[in-house]
Amino acid sequence: MRYARLQGIDLSNATITHIYISGAWLDRTRLRWEQLGGE
Repeated sequence: MRYARLQGIDLSNATITHIYISGAWLDRTRLRWEQLGGE
């Protein structure tokens, strides 16, 4: 659904949004690694 919305926006905004979403996903993954015992 998010990507469908981005199609109507200019490329720069779409790229920034994509980077933001990817960064948030990476932060969540890193937090889970730490919780699972990964140092």
